[in-house]
Amino acid sequence: MASAGSAADPLVHGDVVHGETPIGRVIQAVAAGWNADEPWLAWAGECGDFAHVVWEAMREQHGTEVETCNSIDHLTTAAPPPGTTWEELAKLGVIADMWHVWVALDGRYYDAAHPEGVTQALELRAIRQGLVEAMEVLAEQRLCRLMQAHPWWVESMRLSEELGRSKRGDRGEVALTVGERLKMPTNRDIISNGRVATVSGAEIEELRTAHVSWFAYCQRRLTMSHADAVAALRTAHGEQSAHTGEVVPSAST
Repeated sequence: MASAGSAADPLVHGDVVHGETPIGRVIQAVAAGWNADEPWLAWAGECGDFAHVVWEAMREQHGTEVETCNSIDHLTTAAPPPGTTWEELAKLGVIADMWHVWVALDGRYYDAAHPEGVTQALELRAIRQGLVEAMEVLAEQRLCRLMQAHPWWVESMRLSEELGRSKRGDRGEVALTVGERLKMPTNRDIISNGRVATVSGAEIEELRTAHVSWFAYCQRRLTMSHADAVAALRTAHGEQSAHTGEVVPSAST
């Protein structure tokens, strides 16, 4: 069975394979002719146009009226994401910062990424990605705490990173993995036993680019300069960090 974030295979719901229902077939047909070079545009960039085409096709081909929904008017009528409330997300500006359009029929929600449909609009991958991307800009510290406490947010971040790689035409690892996002501090002062080392934004960006483990860096940064700490970690490529047990990758991986 495919995951909720995958459109490769239809999901089985009861005795029905929803990718093979009339609406599933319409969505797959529309998506197939949408944009061969950038297929993700059908659900992340041109979702409103895509939903309108599906709405017209369902009415003309099957005599069925589907409902067109959007994230501003319809998303907050359902349960909120784990660990937060719609009120909090609205106050942070997250709801106003994101936008997605989808169609609904018989209690299921569809877009180009989900011809099989999902039972909650919150599980549409474009919604999950939109929430993560808005939170990264507007409330990064809050996002880190949510990711530490709720796997739903970690998986949503993975989907966002996957889309980013698709846009870049890059199937390799991103510079900063989900695990490293959890370890990257939003407070850039490293404090231990009365010692304080301040890490600049440019230095943190260098760590991300070099795939340097944050915990391993912290151990060295309290007793040496940034440049010496990074050089030591690069030299120690392949060794395990005593703090995390992770393998510290080199800058070339």
